[in-house]
Order: sequence, then structure tokens, then C-alpha cells
Amino acid sequence: SSPGGSVYVTDTTSVSSIFSSRLSYSKGAMVLHMLRWKMGDDIFFEALRNYLNDDKLKYSYAKTNDLIRHCEAVSGQDLSKFFDQWIYKEGYPSYSVEWNQKEDNTIDILINQTQSHASVDFFEMPIELGIKGIDDEKTFVRLDVNHNNFSKSISVDFKVSSIDFDPNKWLISKGNTVILNPELANDDYNLEQWTTIVREHSILLTTTNHSAKTLKIMLYDATGKRIISDQIKGTSNFSLKTGSIPKGVYYLIFDDGDRVVSKTILK
Repeated sequence: SSPGGSVYVTDTTSVSSIFSSRLSYSKGAMVLHMLRWKMGDDIFFEALRNYLNDDKLKYSYAKTNDLIRHCEAVSGQDLSKFFDQWIYKEGYPSYSVEWNQKEDNTIDILINQTQSHASVDFFEMPIELGIKGIDDEKTFVRLDVNHNNFSKSISVDFKVSSIDFDPNKWLISKGNTVILNPELANDDYNLEQWTTIVREHSILLTTTNHSAKTLKIMLYDATGKRIISDQIKGTSNFSLKTGSIPKGVYYLIFDDGDRVVSKTILK
């Protein structure tokens, strides 16, 4: 509920911090719950059994690194970022989900995240969406969201009435929103449709459609040196300021996070 505070206790002389109901117990329990979601039931419980039966820890004490070691050994995953973000750092995420369904029933989804505390740039966690149809159809989708402006197209065989975020309560999060956005996607969107008009001090970029994705635009010279870098979102016209670059061959790179397209231009 509060925006800050870590499960890890830095002041071991503070009894109230060690036995904090909010952090040591409630958040600590939810972190294990999320670890189960991240690893999957079979792997999670196998790791816990190995942890509990570790001869090196019997009649002694265990540290967080001991649990990490067993979880990584069974799962084969690098869990350092998970434990760093959820045990040693502070705060929780809030998610914004936008969606739109096309005529072929494909759902386009855009996900962004804000954080309650500055110690974490982005909480990297798989999320679950519950997709409901107009005739009570239902399906669940798991997405590994590791950056903002995360976009995904999902195919279903029914008309969608609503989407629920984290319907089975796997995550620590608060203030999440799910919004139907009819402008989210365009069936004809592709990077190749951008046209270029080279002017003296700029390059005019136009397209017949646009996307909700953030599009990075970079200009390289013939030696491979990057001259200009900019980004746009949700627009079909853009003027890339080039200044007084010399005449020659240049390469214009479009990167939407999923694909990269290169265009050769002459100045």
C-alpha cells in the first residue's frame, strides 16, 4: 500500500523493521507467491524441497542467497534481477494496458508501467490477462513484460467484451488500468511504408498510417557513424532535423522494438 520500503532490513537493531507486518510478512509472502508464478508450480516446489532438505543448512540458518541458489539450480533461470528488485529494492509497479480488436479477431495490446519508488526503473515480471468474450468465452494469456511500450498481438476465435489485468492475483501491483483504445493499431501498419523527402536541413518522413509503438529513427553516414537519433509515437508526419550535413550516402534506420528497417537516402 505504501510506495516505499524493502523486504531486506538494513538496520538489524530495529525490532519493528525486522518484524514489519507490511514488509517482512505481507510483501515477503507475496514475493514468494510471485516467484511461484515466475518459475511455475513444479519447478518452484522442487526448489523449495531441495532448499528444506539441504544438509548444509540443517540445524543452522539460511540466507536469501541460499534460496536463490536452489531456485536457480532447478529452474535454470537467472533470478538475480527478480530478487534485487523485490527483496532489496523498494516499491511496486502500476500497469496501464490498452487494447483493440481487429476484424479478424486479433487483439493488439500495448502495456506500460510506472513505479512507486525510484529505486527500480522497471519491474520485469510475467503478467496475466484474462480475456472475456461477448458470449462468456474466456481465455488467459501470459506475457513476459520487460520494458515499456510493450506490444503484442494475440489471436482469439471470439469477439472480446473486456480484458482483466492479473485476474488470479499473482502480482504485487496497484492502480492498474485497462482501456479499450480503438486507435491503438492499424491493419496496414508496417515500417516499409515510411517515405522520405530529403530537404536542405531536414528529412521529411510521411506514412499512410501510424502505430502506437514508439519508433526510433536514426541516421548513419557511409562509415557507420550515427549522426542523428530521435523517436516518435502516434504520428504519420515527422521532420528529422539534419542540420548542415555534407552531401553523400546515408542510411535511415527505423526501429519499433520488434523490427528494424533500413532505407538508403542521398543528400
